[in-house]
Amino acid sequence: MKKTKKILSLVLSIAMLCTMFTAFGLTASAAGETPIEISDFATLKSTVEGATAEATLEIDIKADITGGSYIYINNGKNITINLNSHTVQCYFKSSSGAASTLTIHGKGTVKGPDGKYGEACADFRNGSTLIANNVKFLGGTATSENCYGYYGLSIIDSTVKLDNCYVSGGKSNGTADNLSAIASSGTTKVYAKNCTFVRGSGGSGSNYYTVQNIVYNLDTGEKIEIADINQSPIVIGKGYTDIVTGNVIKDTDGSPAKAETPVTATATIPSPTYTVTIPANVDLGSVKGALEKYRSAETDRAGEKIIVEKSFSISASGVDNLFDGKTLAVSIGTTGTETTLTGGGNTVPCKLNKGTTAYTEGAEFASFTNDVDLAIGEKNEQSGAIVINRCDITKSADYTGTLTFNIEIKEGI
Repeated sequence: MKKTKKILSLVLSIAMLCTMFTAFGLTASAAGETPIEISDFATLKSTVEGATAEATLEIDIKADITGGSYIYINNGKNITINLNSHTVQCYFKSSSGAASTLTIHGKGTVKGPDGKYGEACADFRNGSTLIANNVKFLGGTATSENCYGYYGLSIIDSTVKLDNCYVSGGKSNGTADNLSAIASSGTTKVYAKNCTFVRGSGGSGSNYYTVQNIVYNLDTGEKIEIADINQSPIVIGKGYTDIVTGNVIKDTDGSPAKAETPVTATATIPSPTYTVTIPANVDLGSVKGALEKYRSAETDRAGEKIIVEKSFSISASGVDNLFDGKTLAVSIGTTGTETTLTGGGNTVPCKLNKGTTAYTEGAEFASFTNDVDLAIGEKNEQSGAIVINRCDITKSADYTGTLTFNIEIKEGI
């Protein structure tokens, strides 16, 4: 009786999956839509106002826009504007039809139109919503003598959500009053996180309140009690993180003068950087099947090892900006799912090793740190191996499988 040798070619291909999560954000866009690029007021006005009821638009501002006036956002429209660090001078108004939503982001400025009394940056009513992230709202400047600059925002029975925003009333002159950062009435609620509210300035008349007690925590929804709504500035959380320029102090009669200027700073934490290198493939080569009776043995009758093991390694380079004990963690596979090879209708279970010890899919396989934190001679490297038992090979075939490497930034303990 002839014995047939089973010669198998096993190649394990590698696939890498990196899953990164985005932190909280207020921006929104319509999936699959290309933003409309706009550089002038006429196009901005016609694009927004010409959109059909309940339309969703995303707009990219490509240049500073000055000299604007009213732009109506009514009838359930959903508009997203990326300022791209530019300034847009206009007056967004939502006051009729179904409630609409305007989202503004992109580290820029919305300036109310200048005029005899100036205008607000936005006037929202009837349940509409204004959302802004990293935006400065500056009420319009009065251009006539003894006239007031307008509110930064005028909100009636509507909702405002602000993250890292600066809202200021406009510049008044002469004997005019200095108006509020946000004028509000009805059921209005302002949800805020790290914001600065500043009353208008420049007039010698009365000082309006800066913002009423309508402010709520953007993250928790809890009401924020403002001890003195007439103080200016009113800072929520850390306040707006851009530099705020103070007002010019003028004195004509030699009497003492006093003004308050917010002092802020822009602080950023760089995002982590790294390059993780994984093997292009793990090839166990040609492997012979073995009889079941040898499963627990070290070798078969011919003296060949029953357990076939192929080592591999992963490494990380250029690892930087892992602050506060953060680590670059790598895992293989998914918890509860065994790594296997398949071929010819047969499935071969695989075992994984981390170094020289057994590894379970989904657990942490490697933990890397900043290159500068490594000791002399230390490397961001981890070895491992894939292991099969020849007794599990029951058919001649080319066997393939996949190792999935998952990468995440873990917070420090």
